[in-house]
Amino acid sequence: MPAELLHPLTHRPATAGTVVAAFPRHVRDALDNAGDTGFIAASLTGISGRGTGAARQRQPLKRGARSADIVAVAIAGTHQELAGHLQDLATVSARPSQNELQVNSG
Repeated sequence: MPAELLHPLTHRPATAGTVVAAFPRHVRDALDNAGDTGFIAASLTGISGRGTGAARQRQPLKRGARSADIVAVAIAGTHQELAGHLQDLATVSARPSQNELQVNSG
């Protein structure tokens, strides 16, 4: 991720990779309360390994692919990502959040 973004903690420009890595730490309590910490960590690891959807779409464009081919790449990537996360989503949605646990026990 080569672009620069505003870092959520330093409020200064930083590389997208640095900002994306810092953001879950910045919102850790909310992720923990919602039960989403593991899902977000796995998603960011996947993006880091595969690259962003935009980067994957630019690759065939650089090779001279037609628009229809680029759309097909985007659709295939989306289906692949969804298939990889379906089990995670089912697990997360079946698990009560920290807030739900506090409400039910209080």
